[in-house]
Amino acid sequence: MMESTATEWYYALNGERVGPRSLDEVRSMVASGVLDADSLVWTTGMREWARVGDMPIVSPTWAPPHEPVRAPELPVQRPAVVRDEPRPLRRVGARLVDVIVYSMVVGLIVGTLAPELMARAPTDPRQLNPLWNLAFFPVIALIEGVVLHLFGTTPGKALFSMRVTTAEGGRLSLFQSLSRAVRVWIVGLGAGLPILSLVAPIFSYFRLNARGRTWWDETLDLRVENGPISPLSAMAIAGVLLLFLIMLGSAVSTLVPK
Repeated sequence: MMESTATEWYYALNGERVGPRSLDEVRSMVASGVLDADSLVWTTGMREWARVGDMPIVSPTWAPPHEPVRAPELPVQRPAVVRDEPRPLRRVGARLVDVIVYSMVVGLIVGTLAPELMARAPTDPRQLNPLWNLAFFPVIALIEGVVLHLFGTTPGKALFSMRVTTAEGGRLSLFQSLSRAVRVWIVGLGAGLPILSLVAPIFSYFRLNARGRTWWDETLDLRVENGPISPLSAMAIAGVLLLFLIMLGSAVSTLVPK
């Protein structure tokens, strides 16, 4: 390994190239512990960066060239590719929470801005028309796309400690967020249409288990990150699911002949 007493020394600190520094300054940093044995250093005359522990940094035999030489760039450290964790039950729970939250938001907005339209909406599940779903789900997709773009997550995903990112770990653009929401609405939820709305989630569930990614995340090259669920989030999830069961029980009671 080439060793040097040249006055222009460079070292790597926190992933950045620092320098030029004198040899005495580098020695002082090693002595004070700022640079350790695994730190990288370079000076003119060396072919590549070297560990401090691999060179004593003492040699009066080397003379620096007359022309300054630029230190090579540090090797680029690319983030490892992380395979999505399927966790289908967590996704189902997050989706259920999102649908409940979005439904309440849409109902509040429509009830405030257009109460006459809300009054014409069927309250009996037996009177539901597929056209209501076709009008309802696009609104949810729009809301989800905007929320996902702004926060990188949704109410349901936030409770389940989930985030959606690009393949590089960055935030989704508005186009990516809206595209994902529309794909989920059509392919994942069957556009709210009869039969399809039952078959589509089952198909997506098995595909997620088999491939580790949903169709919409694979086509858009997106990642879903999963973190630990806090006790407070678990309590909130339980509360939302209890609300869902109450709503479901109320809907079922309307179907029972009186």
